[in-house]
Amino acid sequence: MSTLWKDIRYSIRFFSKRPGFTFAVALVLGLGLGVNTVVFSIVNAVLFRPLPIKDPSRLVVLASKFQNSEFPSYVSYQDYLDYKDHTELVSDLIAFMNKSVNFSTTGSAVRIPVELVTGNYFTMLGVDSQYGRTILPDDAATPGGGPVIVLSNSFWKRQFNSDPSVIGQSVHLDGYPFTVIGVLPESFLGTEWALRVDGYVPVTMNDQVWAANGLLTMRDYRALRVMGNLKPGVKLGEANAGVKVVAQQLEQRYPETNKGTSAFVVKETSARPDISVAGFLPTAASVFMAFVALVLLIACINVANLLIARTKEREREIGIRIALGAGRARVVRQLLTETILLSLCGAALGVVLGIWASHLLSAIKLPSDAPIRFDVTADWSVVLFGSVLAVLAGVICGIVPALQVSNIDLEKSLKEGTRGLSGGRRHHYLTNILVVAQVSVSLILLICAGLFLKSLQKTEAANLGFRRKNVLLMSVDVGQQKYDQTRGEVFYKQLVDRVSVLPGVKSASLSYLYPFSTTGNISLRVEREGNLSAENKTVRVFCNYVGTGLFETMDIGLVRGRVFTDQDNQTSPKVVIVNETMADHFWPNKDPIGQTVKLAGATPTTLEVVGVAKDGKYITPTESPRSFMYMPLLQNYQTPVTLNVYTAGEPAGLTLPIRDVIRSMDVNLPVYDIITMDANLSEGLAFLPIRLAATFVGFFGLLGLVLTIAGVSGIVSHSASQRVREIGIRMALGATPRDILRLITWRGLMLTIVGLVIGLAASLSVTRLLSSLLYGISTTDQTAFAGAMFVLLLVSFLACYIPARRAARVDPMEVLRYE
Repeated sequence: MSTLWKDIRYSIRFFSKRPGFTFAVALVLGLGLGVNTVVFSIVNAVLFRPLPIKDPSRLVVLASKFQNSEFPSYVSYQDYLDYKDHTELVSDLIAFMNKSVNFSTTGSAVRIPVELVTGNYFTMLGVDSQYGRTILPDDAATPGGGPVIVLSNSFWKRQFNSDPSVIGQSVHLDGYPFTVIGVLPESFLGTEWALRVDGYVPVTMNDQVWAANGLLTMRDYRALRVMGNLKPGVKLGEANAGVKVVAQQLEQRYPETNKGTSAFVVKETSARPDISVAGFLPTAASVFMAFVALVLLIACINVANLLIARTKEREREIGIRIALGAGRARVVRQLLTETILLSLCGAALGVVLGIWASHLLSAIKLPSDAPIRFDVTADWSVVLFGSVLAVLAGVICGIVPALQVSNIDLEKSLKEGTRGLSGGRRHHYLTNILVVAQVSVSLILLICAGLFLKSLQKTEAANLGFRRKNVLLMSVDVGQQKYDQTRGEVFYKQLVDRVSVLPGVKSASLSYLYPFSTTGNISLRVEREGNLSAENKTVRVFCNYVGTGLFETMDIGLVRGRVFTDQDNQTSPKVVIVNETMADHFWPNKDPIGQTVKLAGATPTTLEVVGVAKDGKYITPTESPRSFMYMPLLQNYQTPVTLNVYTAGEPAGLTLPIRDVIRSMDVNLPVYDIITMDANLSEGLAFLPIRLAATFVGFFGLLGLVLTIAGVSGIVSHSASQRVREIGIRMALGATPRDILRLITWRGLMLTIVGLVIGLAASLSVTRLLSSLLYGISTTDQTAFAGAMFVLLLVSFLACYIPARRAARVDPMEVLRYE
């Protein structure tokens, strides 16, 4: 240990005398370690960080899975009760769902997200209250029997200014009185990673806050997220087998609602941020961690070259130490200690950059009122990751230079003024190999960046199937004001009529969902006609409930048939409009107009197809063509709804006039999710993943390019400085500055060209792994490959040319004066 402290003290003295070199190495490593820290912060928060609850390692998510459906689904309340009573290997099942409500106290009202939870929610999670108490099983024992609410810590601070006397106070949710019974600790942010929750109420109060939508009674109303704890000693595979048996029993007992429905459980960390898309995240995380590892590799190669250049100058010092009795292992340890200290300095800078960037990501706000939160703040695991990675990077950077310099020729190193014309053949072979490797890795990053940027362009330019420009969206929920269906339908009609005649409004219509909304999607079980097997008979089809005039307002093209009219109401036959993909899948080689669609369920419903709409994008902007249905709002009353307004000019300018119209109709009705379609697409959740991917990978590629060019320039410059005597002799023998310029530049470019060839071959294999993350382009896109190679070759030429030009200005008389 005493020897280690001596090595550390010597290293500190050594670097304090070379502040420029120390800062350069720490900065290069800090950038490489910083981007790794940022990405690991995100991956850690999304995939690894446990919930702040009791025994999170045993927490699992239970979900449903339908035949012929690509996405897993949630669980109905009635199914949840059966799973809770009959699942032996998973204990204490809880169920919950998110809902926005109008929260009001005396003199103020706000719209907040609340969680409807079962009575055992907090006891199973092991979460206690900071003030008051949490929801207990008795609070959720009977429908409508527990009008209580528990507040989140952040909402309590924001709304009640951290006043403990709020316990026992009466508040109103959607006009119904509730009593505040508790405030949660600051550490508990809920069980849904990406959603903010301001309050918790018993799920049995659903009818009081959601206009009696059948959540508690309809077995095919699958809207609840279900979690439980694996019993001690039970493995995940055993639990899966157990819930599948229960699912089969439910299928036999309730074939109308549970036919073709299975169940499965996964670890809670494997179901983030939502069970429907959880399978995509590990792949994306692996890809991005690989990208930042390549950036760090480039930084390590850069530093290794700098250290090789520096240790070459230290051969005499090392020779003296060896002559005084230091063994090779002792020298290697000293040099590795120096490198690891440099790396730790870089890590400190990297962790600071990572924490700063994590705070920026956590501050991302979507333009709508959706309760989305990005909690990617760094914790102890991020610091530990950065420290371990720093030590590893220090060893990678330092091991080759240390081994090289510890194996020096002692006699030559001690001769005063000994130096080779080119600095040693082995030295140049090693640095050349490192430069080639650096260029190869940089090319891989640049090609991947080009592919992601082109994919983003393709995504943004894709035909989404609806109007993008001059559209204003805003949502209202008349259910919060306890409107019944009749009163709600009258309100909807008057709202559209009044908004349609406002100056600057071309048309207006209603829909349950707007494109890529954050409120989720609707899918229904549809029975297909024909002689089909049982597993192919019923499929899940996404749908939207739309008002009269929506196809014209949103410019959704109709291929054949008609749009919905005011005659498509509760007293007329049920109708539906399908898209082209659904028409082709359900009625190949037939005219779909006049065909019927049967909705499966406890009360099957038959719909007549009256129109075929053009295909569009419904769930994500990068999805493949999928079946989709439009159903008329007049036959399928819904609340909330979105008002879609097509304007003659800038849509945001009509926000206040339309709000005034709504206020004149009901002064207490909240208006939320006010957003233009442009903002919804450019800043919303739908395009956020591909934009973040393109931004991150583009930044990684740029950073890798900068580090590579700095490395190439530094090596060419160092090589030229070591060859000053050779250059002087060449010029004395008749070589012109142009000859010297061409000689040094060409040798640097040769290394770049070799690196490009190797990098191109590697890229052809690496980019195949990105196929699931790209849209609209091939993983071997020629433009991306050619562009990356051209950029790297061009900047490499400049990196070689500048030091070569400086070397060509050498005065041979000055160089050879003392020869």
